[in-house]
Amino acid sequence: MTRVLVTGASGFIGSNLTRNLVKTGDQINVLVREKSNLWRINDVLPNCNIHTVDLSDSKEVKSLITKVKPEIVYHCATFGVYPNQKDITKNVQTNVIGTLNLLTSLHENLELERLVNLGSVFEYGYKSNSIKETDLTEPFDSYSVTKVSQTKLVEYYSHQKKMPAVTLRIFTPYGTFEEPGRLISDVMVAAVKKKPLRILSRKAKRDFVYIDDVTSALIKASKKSGIDGEIFNIGSGTATSVEDLVSLVRKVANTDLEVLWPDDDQGKNEKTGTDGFADLQKVKKIDWKPEVSLKDGLSRTYDWFSQNIKMY
Repeated sequence: MTRVLVTGASGFIGSNLTRNLVKTGDQINVLVREKSNLWRINDVLPNCNIHTVDLSDSKEVKSLITKVKPEIVYHCATFGVYPNQKDITKNVQTNVIGTLNLLTSLHENLELERLVNLGSVFEYGYKSNSIKETDLTEPFDSYSVTKVSQTKLVEYYSHQKKMPAVTLRIFTPYGTFEEPGRLISDVMVAAVKKKPLRILSRKAKRDFVYIDDVTSALIKASKKSGIDGEIFNIGSGTATSVEDLVSLVRKVANTDLEVLWPDDDQGKNEKTGTDGFADLQKVKKIDWKPEVSLKDGLSRTYDWFSQNIKMY
């Protein structure tokens, strides 16, 4: 039985990962903030050890790591990705100081086999076409600045202090339990409820990657040897415009979803990270590739939202 720790377990990616991990029979420890909304994982919490810890408190983090002695750590905790999370101080406290506290404590844990750090497409800045892991990082706001810093800290601990750690830069994940207010979540809610939807820009593009593919990448990265200190892109390898996405949702949902496009150019440069898409050559090293097509992923997502619309 492997001792596993998931930070940010109540979030979109962390919760889907946790729901997957509880099926393995391993000892699953989840780290959540004191006032976290646990709606995504309430039903699986009986299969987990729950730890209420503030990552920005070094003593709390050290106590947790000393107690749990995790062999695998998935660092999914983050702050600042959503438009309403504008507090720069909290960005720094969670993404930078929180990560540093975790790394410092894990460095003293000799039983650690792998830390999987969640990076972000936002680290690359505004780019188009294929994006490689070696491309220059060009952070454009406080969130992306702190995510670059987080990745650099993990690289430092891996290269200089020999910590077994790896970073996955996730492009635009979507699927079950997605946060209200995100593009695909809002589109799905509108499609299920048959209500009109206002979207800022039909031209903006994203590399959408289904949540099951994301969780499979995380798990594979936790087990693959010889990759410490490296960064891998996790995406579909294809950029899709918002307009094409909406058209596809109309097809899989078999609905005439009404969308209001106030201004084709407005929102083009909102916090999307990039109009580009993930170069997936390097990630072959962890024996991963996206398995779920956008059409299939949207179909699965629509079915899930139809069955769970009361949550939204």
